Amino acid sequence: MRKLNIIFCLLTAGIFVLACEKKGQEGQQDTTKKDTIAKGEPAAFAVDTAQSIIKWKGKKVTGSHNGTIKIQSGELKTMGNVLVGGSIIIDMNSIANEDIKDKKDNAKLIGHLKDTSFFGVNQYPTATFEITDIQPGPDGKDIINGNLTLKGKAEKISVTAENKIDGDKAKSKGSAVLDRTKWNVRFGSKKFGGMGPDNFIYDEIEMEFEIVANKK
Repeated sequence: MRKLNIIFCLLTAGIFVLACEKKGQEGQQDTTKKDTIAKGEPAAFAVDTAQSIIKWKGKKVTGSHNGTIKIQSGELKTMGNVLVGGSIIIDMNSIANEDIKDKKDNAKLIGHLKDTSFFGVNQYPTATFEITDIQPGPDGKDIINGNLTLKGKAEKISVTAENKIDGDKAKSKGSAVLDRTKWNVRFGSKKFGGMGPDNFIYDEIEMEFEIVANKK
């Protein structure tokens, strides 16, 4: 009986040692995998400018106008299925209006938006947005923080977006509200005199965007 007890104890000890070694090896593999992901290079996706667009809407006391603006170029960066960075260049010359049907009135508004009263497109033909960090947001969306450079001035902004990475394609769709006066776009602003007490243009510009990018 004593010999049987000794054999049983030896077998138990052997099984315990083997289990500990296996667990240690698995832990080492998990650590190595995490280190590989952490040290890996982000995947780059080139923005498809034909499928990507920015929509804008500006309001005044007497109504509103809306339109689009094109993305000139850009890049999104991912780690696995997570968006981690990127930047875009916006073509300010592509500003278009969608609600004014009369061609002359439409052209008049676009000319006004392009001149020095608003965006000074001749001097500043492009704007840029560069992501600085991304945080979890509501309803499974992300809060993308970054710097928007407009009229030569960089300001921090945050946009709410739904980001999807599926194989060789990345998509980012979201919205933001910008205070145009931060970039010295002050025409018609109530804070800077407006166009009369009952006739002014609101400072907030509503933006919606959809960006599609293909893996390089």
